Amino acid sequence: MIKKIFTILFFFVYLYCQAQEIDNLKDYLGNDRFTIIGNELSIKVNAQKYPLNNAQYFIFAYDYKTISAAKKVGFEAHTIRIKKRELEAYKGQHIPIDSVDYIKIYYQNGHKAEYQTRIKLNFVEKEKLSDDFALINLIYTNNNESKEEKAKAMREYFADMYGRTERDALDSLIKTIVQ
Repeated sequence: MIKKIFTILFFFVYLYCQAQEIDNLKDYLGNDRFTIIGNELSIKVNAQKYPLNNAQYFIFAYDYKTISAAKKVGFEAHTIRIKKRELEAYKGQHIPIDSVDYIKIYYQNGHKAEYQTRIKLNFVEKEKLSDDFALINLIYTNNNESKEEKAKAMREYFADMYGRTERDALDSLIKTIVQ
């Protein structure tokens, strides 16, 4: 009986982990504004669609003033790691990534670069966003609004100000504010 319970539990954990993999980077990031909360984001990609190794990886290409940069995105196993400081450092120069118009994202597959999407990538400090959310929470608390209404207002604020983001990070932050 216990073995059967563990087998079922393992199966559900396996399904949950599989559901967290990204099959389509364009669907996940969109093709407009995408904001990372904090200074980095890890995205687990589907290993069959996006194998990651020395010959297969993601590239972020962008222009800033007279600089054209193309950066290989770091990865571990099947998880890409987007880091602000790595994107901003290019051949000894500092590129303020929030000032870049758009980043084109490619999947390098051997000798072929496959276009995925283009995004306006931004980063927002968690503390700044927490302050903004605390103000929204206060206003909605004073109006006797429900927790659900507060959370909805925070999600709408984020979407209006910053565009898309990693949903779990946003929901986690909202949960710390709305209690």
